[in-house]
Amino acid sequence: MAIELVTGKKGTVHVDSADDGALYAAIAGKGEYVLDLDDRLACTMTTANKAHVASGHGLMQGRHWLIDAEGVDLTIQNGTQGQKRNDLIVARYECDAKNGNIESVALKVIKGTPTTGTPADPACTRGDILEGAALVNEQPLWRIPLNGITVGTPIQMFDVLTPAKEAWDSVDPASGVITPVFNLETSWQLTRRAGWAYLDLRAYTLQSAFETWSTPIARLPEGFRPAKNIRSMCMIEAQYWEQVAPGYVTIFPNGDVELDYRVNFAPYTCDVSAVFPLA
Repeated sequence: MAIELVTGKKGTVHVDSADDGALYAAIAGKGEYVLDLDDRLACTMTTANKAHVASGHGLMQGRHWLIDAEGVDLTIQNGTQGQKRNDLIVARYECDAKNGNIESVALKVIKGTPTTGTPADPACTRGDILEGAALVNEQPLWRIPLNGITVGTPIQMFDVLTPAKEAWDSVDPASGVITPVFNLETSWQLTRRAGWAYLDLRAYTLQSAFETWSTPIARLPEGFRPAKNIRSMCMIEAQYWEQVAPGYVTIFPNGDVELDYRVNFAPYTCDVSAVFPLA
C-alpha cells in the first residue's frame, strides 16, 4: 500500500503499534525517555535487597509504556565483601516473533560484575524497534551501586522529556503588560524566555507624583516577577533633558518596581533596563 489514512475509519483493524510508535517517535524523538508524569519512575531502596520503582511513563523508541500507582518491586542480590558492583534496572522490551509478534515490557535487574577496582555497568541488549528489527531492547533506568554488602542510593540514568508547552515557552518569548501607578505615562517592552525576564521601561511625568525618594512607578504582571528583590541602575532626567543623574530601581517579588533617587532636581522621566531570573 502506497498511502494510508492511519487515524481514519477504514472498516477493518488497520492501526498497529508500529503506527503509534512512529507517530510518538516523530513527535518526541527516536530515543528513550521518561515522561514528566506521576512519580517519574522514582526508585528507592526499601530494604537492603529490594528496590521499588514508583509510577510513571516511559517512551522507548516510540513505544509508550507505564507503571501504575502500585509500582514495581525488584530484588537486588547481595554484594560481596571487599568488592564493588553496579547493577542496572532496565525496562526490557520483547517481541515474540514466534507468537504473532506479540510485544511486552517488564522491569528487570541486570547484575554487574564484582571487582576490587572501579565497577562497570553491565551491558544492555540494544535493538532497533522502529525498524522492526528488535526482538529485545533494554532501556536503562537506574544504576544500583554496591560497595561490599552496602547498597548505595539509586542513580538516575534516563532523561525526563520536557513537555511541549515548556519547551515552546523556552524558545518563544511571551510578552507581559505593565501596570503604571499614580497614572504615570509609561512605555515598555517586557518579555520572558527560558526562565528569564527582559524589561525596558520608561516612566514619564514623575514630578507630579513624587513626594518621597522611594516610590513605586509600575507593577509587573504575574509570571514576570522575580523570586527575590532585584536592584538595577536607571537613568533619571529632568524635563527637556536639562539635568541627568543615575538612580536605582528595586523590582520586588510582588511585581512592584520602585524608584530610589537622590537628585536635587525635579525628575521627569526614568529609564530602566533589567534582566533577571523569574520566580
